[in-house]
Amino acid sequence: MARIVTVTPNPALDLTLEVERLGIGAVNIAGASRFESGGKGANVARMLALLGGTASATAGGAAESVAAVVALPADGADSWIAGFPREVELVAVRVAGSLRANVAITAADGETTKVNMRGGPLSAADADALLAAVAAAARGAAWVVVGGSLPIGMEPAWIGRVADAARAAGAKIAIDCAGEALEAAVAARVDLIKPNDEEASRLVGFAVNDQPSAERAARLLIERGVGAVLLSLGASGAIYRAVSADATLHAPTPRAKVRSTVGAGDVLLAAFLHSLASGASANDALKSAIGWAAAKVEQPGTTMPTAPLRGA
Repeated sequence: MARIVTVTPNPALDLTLEVERLGIGAVNIAGASRFESGGKGANVARMLALLGGTASATAGGAAESVAAVVALPADGADSWIAGFPREVELVAVRVAGSLRANVAITAADGETTKVNMRGGPLSAADADALLAAVAAAARGAAWVVVGGSLPIGMEPAWIGRVADAARAAGAKIAIDCAGEALEAAVAARVDLIKPNDEEASRLVGFAVNDQPSAERAARLLIERGVGAVLLSLGASGAIYRAVSADATLHAPTPRAKVRSTVGAGDVLLAAFLHSLASGASANDALKSAIGWAAAKVEQPGTTMPTAPLRGA
């Protein structure tokens, strides 16, 4: 099995609250709550481990064979580590500052409201230390996956540097970030990006809200130098296009009872790369990944699914 390294520059403690209906400006009573060690790269590592990989995480995080590299602030690191699965090998890069918290409030109809702290600040020395840890973990890896936001103090140009480090180690680089970090990934011509519809819309300058517009966006991003695009469309499924392919693949989302959409994109990316690393075709990998992502939305918080959903 190929080695996959995940990187989490901006981990968080995720608090999920479940309410019947969210009343703005009113007192809301949570019927259930949970704290989990979060961050997109960390979520990818957790899912890879569930799919059968052994993980290393570098906080700042690496995880398949899985390695997780994570940038962990000294204040809050112990709480985060305590909530991270022991089956994932964690490479924690200790940085200054305090660990951020993210709050997700999920109503009974599945609508989720999120409030995320920015995280940081990280110094230039912290960013260099994280980069060095990724470079070391990437040796012998098939993929390096950078997920989530960048903390205050970490420049978007860091994405280009980590892409160079991954390639120097012989690994492909996948980016699941937003905003300027995602734009930097496109400029760096990374091997794969995984935007959602809103993130893709900002990248290409037109609304991406259905399969035709997603296919158009993917073609444009390939023309700009990205190796492949895995674009999630929520209830409309996901599309995949690679520079080496003549057509764009699409997989519809199986019908699911939505409980929480948090982490669904992380599961999609993890399952897709896991299938590719196991020798599946891109088409089969996409179908498998969308089934796992659909199963994720039926779970509370960032709880990972144990089986994919099948059928429309």
